[in-house]
Amino acid sequence: MSATSDRLTDDSTESIQRQSSDKCTKSGDTFIHLVSNLVEDNHVMTINDSQINMLSRFEKTNEMLVNCNALAVIRFESANRDLKRYTQQLVDLQKDLDSVFHRIKFLKLKLTQQYSQAFKDCGNVFNPFNEEEEEINEDLKDLSIN
Repeated sequence: MSATSDRLTDDSTESIQRQSSDKCTKSGDTFIHLVSNLVEDNHVMTINDSQINMLSRFEKTNEMLVNCNALAVIRFESANRDLKRYTQQLVDLQKDLDSVFHRIKFLKLKLTQQYSQAFKDCGNVFNPFNEEEEEINEDLKDLSIN
């Protein structure tokens, strides 16, 4: 008996569920039908066409932005390489100039030691160390003004 009562309970539960889903489907269909009657078909088609048009425009814009981004990456890499190369050149030039200035300073010292009498005689007219100090001071003043 219990097996029969279980079957009856299962059958009744299934029939209630079917009736309720049929009612939901019917009420859902009714709702959709009522809403579709409120909106005219030509308005829906106009909205759909406008959305398709906007989608194609967005896709074209997106493609152009992707191309622009790719070009920007290529130019950035090129500019970055150039910047590194120019920076290295400037560092090398600075080293070379420092070397030249040190050589000049060494030569001035050597000449001063070898020809000290000549430098003493010309001391009032030309003193390489005083002139060099004046140039450095003028350069520092120019830098501080700018």
